[in-house]
Amino acid sequence: MRKETLHDPRQHYEPKVALIGYEAVNGYNGQDKCYFSKHPIRKGKLGAGAPLTKDAVRDMLKLVDVDKNQFSFKGLLPRKLLYFKEKGTLQLVWCCNRKTERLLFKDGLEISTGDYPIPKLLFSLFGESLSVYGLLRKKPIHERSELYHAPFMNTYITGNVCMGNATLDYGHLGFYEDIMAFAEQQFFQSVFTHTNHNHLLNGNYVELMPQMLEKQNFDETLLIPNHKTINDIYEN
Repeated sequence: MRKETLHDPRQHYEPKVALIGYEAVNGYNGQDKCYFSKHPIRKGKLGAGAPLTKDAVRDMLKLVDVDKNQFSFKGLLPRKLLYFKEKGTLQLVWCCNRKTERLLFKDGLEISTGDYPIPKLLFSLFGESLSVYGLLRKKPIHERSELYHAPFMNTYITGNVCMGNATLDYGHLGFYEDIMAFAEQQFFQSVFTHTNHNHLLNGNYVELMPQMLEKQNFDETLLIPNHKTINDIYEN
């Protein structure tokens, strides 16, 4: 991995300023729990400190280029994208509108690998953690849209996906659109092996899935509400 520095290591630098952070202790209940001070350094000695100002912080941030983003969009925001947060841990929330998908099942599950109808889906990627939920296809999407349990094995009742050996390392990608496509690909190309809760479908999952093989439309009456809304998925 290439190392990046803020200065030429061949040059000699002398310390000129120091930052010290202070935290309140011993049951202090005031509004300001901590603060930072800026101290000049003269002839190797630490001088008296003064409160760190916002202007000084802005100047330091310019040096470390914190606004530089690793990823970007190819053009206009994708229509299926509902939410994204690029500062700190990356989060993307988007819809998947495909009506059918090839699902891979482990041998011995009494469910054949093949093409199955799927409901409209909501994917949420937070860092490298993926979650998936069901949506009603014809209802408009807004923050209070009700979510349903995604009818897939390898998912937890919270919506989180157990990816097994599949990786969600998207650091090699440059665009958010490619990250979303990559996450969907990794999810659908993984082998479904086990159930983590009993709310996958309104009925016996093993008995219902063979009945849906090769069908073109998912029966939404089989979806089970999970008592969450899209707004609950956003990072707070």
